[in-house]
Amino acid sequence: MSFFNEPQGAAILKHGILKRYLPLYATKVGSVAGEVLYLDCYAGPGLYGDGSDGSPALALATADALAGYRGKAFLHGHLIEKDRDSVEELRELLEDRGAASWEVHHGRAEAHVPRILATLDPSVPMFAFIDPFGLPIPFEMVAQIMRRSGVWIGGGVRIGAATEVLMNFSKSGINRVGGQLTGAGTDPRWLRARDTMVDRLDAALGGQWWHDIWRSGDHDRVDRIRKDYAERLRKAAGAHWAYFDIGVSDKWQGPATYQLLLFTQHEDGVWGFHECLSSAYEDYRAYCHHAEGMLDLEPLAERELKWVQHIEENVERLLATERPFKPVHYLEEVFGDAFGEAREKHLRKALKNLHSRGKLSMNLKGRRLGELTLKP
Repeated sequence: MSFFNEPQGAAILKHGILKRYLPLYATKVGSVAGEVLYLDCYAGPGLYGDGSDGSPALALATADALAGYRGKAFLHGHLIEKDRDSVEELRELLEDRGAASWEVHHGRAEAHVPRILATLDPSVPMFAFIDPFGLPIPFEMVAQIMRRSGVWIGGGVRIGAATEVLMNFSKSGINRVGGQLTGAGTDPRWLRARDTMVDRLDAALGGQWWHDIWRSGDHDRVDRIRKDYAERLRKAAGAHWAYFDIGVSDKWQGPATYQLLLFTQHEDGVWGFHECLSSAYEDYRAYCHHAEGMLDLEPLAERELKWVQHIEENVERLLATERPFKPVHYLEEVFGDAFGEAREKHLRKALKNLHSRGKLSMNLKGRRLGELTLKP
């Protein structure tokens, strides 16, 4: 079966996030800038064989919705794909959707990204989606995309354009190349192939710093490499960045096939992404239970009650520190085991419960929790 015949579990979650978060991001920045750029570095054919939307089709749907948003915003796409057949399917999709201004680039992503970046208006916001089968574009190219964002100089003023990156970090790719790095083969052809693979991963990760971590043999070495990679990207981008790190599996509660990393500079991005993740996770859960023939023994209503109670306990513990805090800065501590599943409505219920118990004095009516500071 072809990979593109129908989406598997990991794609259900990944695309569930993209179809919710891209419109949120584009509407937010597009309402001010009037235009948003979408860069898909590994676009595929655009649609699966069963007609399901791939990332380009989801982005095109966002473009249609954005054009109807008071007529003030425009989403322009650059789609990169190296497979010739997929390129033809992409072009047919754009023609069918009337997306004459969108561009398809045939070839490897690393060959096109620098040229595309050089031709773009540096003042226009961008959302980049980097979703390879294996290793991503080189580290420096990702950093170059992120550097478009420039810096905040205070008073809500930015030098540069709002830019975010959602990328697939392949755990299997690290394991595959890492195994080559420490392999004991001596055949000259194998050694040449190994050196090529290791050089590619060096470029993707931004140097040979990962070699020592891999050679340590530690059970968590792939996770350590991923976390170091994300931190190095943040520093290389030269500005304040937050990032999400979400494990994605084809099977319910199975080992992560890869990690999704979102890099954002704004609290609204942090809050909005977590909201989108929660909704996408419900789609993913339902798909996996159906695909694996499993009964859902814990209905949503029951899980929501547990989430609210758990969040309530977490917030009360944070309030006991006797210092104000913003939930958006402490998402993992606030949501705890419900991180990525529960969302704002569950937090609001927990805060109302705390208010009714006299643990929280503030009135939440009409308040956006993503901007709220809680005081003990």
